[in-house]
Amino acid sequence: MIEIKELSLSLSEKEILQDINITIKQGEICTLVGQSGSGKSVLMKTVEGLFTPQKGNIIIDGYDINKISRKQKNKVRRSLAMLFQGSALLDSLDVFQNVALPLVEHLDLNNTELIKKVSDCLQLVDLKHTLHIMPSQLSGGMKKRVALARAIILQPDYIIYDEPTTGLDLVTANEIIELIMMLFKEQKITPIIITHDFNCINKVKGRIIMLHDKRIIFDGSFEQFRNSDDKVIKKFQGRN
Repeated sequence: MIEIKELSLSLSEKEILQDINITIKQGEICTLVGQSGSGKSVLMKTVEGLFTPQKGNIIIDGYDINKISRKQKNKVRRSLAMLFQGSALLDSLDVFQNVALPLVEHLDLNNTELIKKVSDCLQLVDLKHTLHIMPSQLSGGMKKRVALARAIILQPDYIIYDEPTTGLDLVTANEIIELIMMLFKEQKITPIIITHDFNCINKVKGRIIMLHDKRIIFDGSFEQFRNSDDKVIKKFQGRN
């Protein structure tokens, strides 16, 4: 379970998030929505540890990450992966080297073990044939799949998907959504999806949390969100 309690965050003296409270349970689909600039990605990057809040607590599976040692924090964070919006592949490394990076950093495996684990993850995203291809040779959708293979290589309990369909054509975007749902159903990896893409929201149909003006203005089911009379939500959906 991921618990965010009374979290507030400012960057360059500008308040981005104010008194955020969210509890995300393992085994639920959670979609964090809002217009660009609403603080969705900043919130999840704070959970990931890339930003430090001025106030509040982040508790992952019972561990308050701001009150434990660096060693404990690193161990806890292995249960949480992130798929970045731009895929964040290293251009100087081939697909195998990119996907293997977390294994090299956290585990002591021989080359045979590395190849098997990387190949197995690439097989899951239907890219086993790309082991020695460079990122520059991949399409946008393929880069997302490689980045997803890297995200699941340490078998996390949760994955934060930051705008997973942005910049992709509809067919490729739907394929990425299908992969997210496959990993949820078959690998039991809890998805936390950051998006402003209503096609993605509509296909996933999970719990919806909406950020607006630094705060949470909605937390409920897809059906409740779709039928809401709130002016901000209606505008987001294009119903005004």
